[in-house]
Amino acid sequence: QRTSRPDMPAAEIMKLPKKERNDPGYRIAQHYKFALEQSMAHFADAPGVIVIEDDFLFSPDFLEYFNIAGPAVERDPTLWIASAWNDNGYHGVVERKDALLRTDYFPGLGWLLLRSIWDEIKGRWPRGHWDWFMRDP
Repeated sequence: QRTSRPDMPAAEIMKLPKKERNDPGYRIAQHYKFALEQSMAHFADAPGVIVIEDDFLFSPDFLEYFNIAGPAVERDPTLWIASAWNDNGYHGVVERKDALLRTDYFPGLGWLLLRSIWDEIKGRWPRGHWDWFMRDP
């Protein structure tokens, strides 16, 4: 059964100055804000959401990974998000497949955003370049 989905209000995009309106970084930031707001509202009882892109190929343990990483992010206030992306995660490069590693870089691909973090940052969500914001909120 298909559910109706709200369309991103064009009015939000139109509120941006013309220069920003034509910059994809600003349009994408508004799209992410809208998608996160809708996800958090629709899944009101969920502790967070997993943000993925439409062209991902998932490893067989993708959801298992978040089942393990999610509680770690909930328990440890020094963790910002959990990400399933590793720029250097190639076969032959990864030494330990059973280890979670910390980084100070936000990869922006396949990541878990807790509701508590969203509640903290949604009022400061940038008009443009959301990924830069997430790297230094």
